[in-house]
Amino acid sequence: MSPRYRQGQYIIVEPSIEPQPGDDVVVICKNGRKLLKVMAWIRGDSVSLLSVNDGHAPLTLDLSEVERMHTVAGTVPARALQKG
Repeated sequence: MSPRYRQGQYIIVEPSIEPQPGDDVVVICKNGRKLLKVMAWIRGDSVSLLSVNDGHAPLTLDLSEVERMHTVAGTVPARALQKG
């Protein structure tokens, strides 16, 4: 199985689409931490995030810790943006 995201890829986010359970999301926390996760659920004041590569345990954050959360719309390989 190949990884879903590869080193050097650019992630495209769509800020106008509200993330839904099962969506890949980019989360920017108020403390500056940046995460690429799968949103499992939002309940009340909490959001549960799953690892994209199954390498980490699920993470639950208080929504007050989240500055922004955007749905991943796609990726672009680094070579597509190289000058040539």
